[in-house]
Amino acid sequence: MKIIETTAFHTFYANTDDTVKITCPKCNISQRFNANEHKSSKRGIKARCSCGNVFRCIIEFRRHYRMTVNFDGEYRNEKTGDSGRMAVESLSLGGIDFANLTPGNLIMKNDLLEVSFHLDDSNKTFIQRKAKVTASDKNMINAVFIKFQPYDKDLGFYLMP
Repeated sequence: MKIIETTAFHTFYANTDDTVKITCPKCNISQRFNANEHKSSKRGIKARCSCGNVFRCIIEFRRHYRMTVNFDGEYRNEKTGDSGRMAVESLSLGGIDFANLTPGNLIMKNDLLEVSFHLDDSNKTFIQRKAKVTASDKNMINAVFIKFQPYDKDLGFYLMP
């Protein structure tokens, strides 16, 4: 048998108990692993199946599907009272990534924001959520929604792949 190196990656999703089920794309044999052992792997891992197939894997730890988007919105920082404009770059049921477009407004980790924006769907659905900042790098902000809504009809329908 000849093994051909490939740049193709197969994505597998970690469960809430931090295990991952990896399935060989050639023979469909599956095995569970502790996903935490591979959490720091940014480039992915190689898996070798008992059938001899070697394939590259990425283990995804996100709890929700994330969609890359591009639309404007607004935020208000509850700590400072500052309001500003934002460019929403990615969105999931659990959170938002955006660029702060208002120079001079400093947003720090753990700040509580009220974010609002219109989806770019046919109804221009208005979304307003409270969010806690999890990371802030210059003007790039990552935040998780507070009071997670597992059956969020508006966002859930919009984010369907």
